Amino acid sequence: MVGGNKITAVASTWISNPLTYVPLFALNFHLGSWLLRLPAMSLPTSLPTSSDYLKEWMAMGMDVVSALMLGSFIVGIMVSILGYYSALNIAHRLQKARARKAKERM
Repeated sequence: MVGGNKITAVASTWISNPLTYVPLFALNFHLGSWLLRLPAMSLPTSLPTSSDYLKEWMAMGMDVVSALMLGSFIVGIMVSILGYYSALNIAHRLQKARARKAKERM
């Protein structure tokens, strides 16, 4: 086996896998849309015959990309702050436990 951190492997697989992509992207997109105050978007049910077809899709594309990027950025910042303080708390607990064990040995 390859030596590695099993907890990190499980966490990253749990968060980033094909079953969670759609809900994560949807959450990020809706958060970004809400923050940017974009109108609700839906896909067209028929092909438009307008000569502005490409412009309409490009405009919608920039809104989608902007909303997704902003939402992903905000969610990423929040999750990283939560993860940092959680890891810091765990590290402090481990240090205290190791110090207690070392003190008991003496």
